[in-house]
Amino acid sequence: MPTSWRERDCEVWKSRPGPRHYCCLLWGHFHGDQILKIVTARLTSLFEPEPHVLARIGGDEFAIYLQRPQSPEQSLLAANRVVQQFASPICVENETTLLHVSVGVATLSEGDAMSDWLQKGSIALSHAKSHPTKICHYQRDMDAVSRHKTTLLPQIKAALENHEFVPYYQPLVALDTQEVIGAEALARWISPERGVISPLEFIPIAEEYGLINEIGFGILEQACADTVRGIDEGKFAPHFHLHVNLSVQQLVQPGCVDAIKRILERTGLEPTRLTLEITESKLVDSDQQTTKNMRAIRHLGIGIAIDDFGTGYSSLAYLYTLPYDCLKIDRIFVDRMALDDDTPSLVKTIIDLTSTLQHELVAEGIETQAQADKLACLGCPIGQGFLFSPPVAYDDWEASAFVGLSGDLDEKSNV
Repeated sequence: MPTSWRERDCEVWKSRPGPRHYCCLLWGHFHGDQILKIVTARLTSLFEPEPHVLARIGGDEFAIYLQRPQSPEQSLLAANRVVQQFASPICVENETTLLHVSVGVATLSEGDAMSDWLQKGSIALSHAKSHPTKICHYQRDMDAVSRHKTTLLPQIKAALENHEFVPYYQPLVALDTQEVIGAEALARWISPERGVISPLEFIPIAEEYGLINEIGFGILEQACADTVRGIDEGKFAPHFHLHVNLSVQQLVQPGCVDAIKRILERTGLEPTRLTLEITESKLVDSDQQTTKNMRAIRHLGIGIAIDDFGTGYSSLAYLYTLPYDCLKIDRIFVDRMALDDDTPSLVKTIIDLTSTLQHELVAEGIETQAQADKLACLGCPIGQGFLFSPPVAYDDWEASAFVGLSGDLDEKSNV
């Protein structure tokens, strides 16, 4: 029986140049000859007795050449075999390591250079990481996305050094009294050249390249400091409650809880004034470390909210087992309430469930007074959306001006 668990990211990408395939296995942040030997054995067993060449090409990188021509369907099957092969953990000296695998497949014409194989395979892998199946075929239109990432990445790094990432605040409103009871702090990039940049543009890149921790904890600390200052100055109500997004990448870090604790100590924010939001779909594959950290965060007195509820693989068992204090209904339910009779009934069921479990509930993406009225009628206690206000900078926060205003509906992101 293993005495401890480790979980690391593993990336696999595969390209197909003409009549033969090139596959490269890349992973980082862990070492050990025994693990390398086991990975090698697993890859070798996948392709025998097919003619192939397996080589370690540097660091923790492997390459596999498959000599026989294969159709796209066969490539997909081979990629899926790689994913499945690493679904079971690796155990070395009573320590178990689980590798998360993504596969990119690129089809190239005969005569393309090795650099083309590597580049296109890498681009496909980048897309595979966020794909539900963790497998992605290279498409030409991915080049533009890759170029954009290549351009934006150094800009994000420079923005971190220049402290250009700041929190914007979107009010949380009690639907029965129309009182502003708090706000969600949302990351914004204030670029000297481009102005305010949406998180939809930079968050995925920051997550992919390991920059989300620095951005996320920076936003958390600034938001906590703003909240203390806002309450002291009378800008925020005495009962003001702060919500801040926490990425799963932050949550899985062993030092996550200590980092949050230090931020509260530095800023002086009471833990009971803070709720950390975690996207539901990202919690599907949550492991023991994730759940352990969630429980430890709640033990500090901080609330946990499951964000975008209804977009992942929700189940009653899931709701009963995860440690949380608040559900945030995704905007898709709010949008659909006027389109059919089933959605309001479903929303009512969620409202009743959270009430029974004594959890808080917030409806996101409210853009019309009719939506707010319907949710209030169904018993939803708290709302958030552009009806009340778009996210605003701390200096632009005026709670009395929020309620009942439609705001700028051009930008419909609650990120």
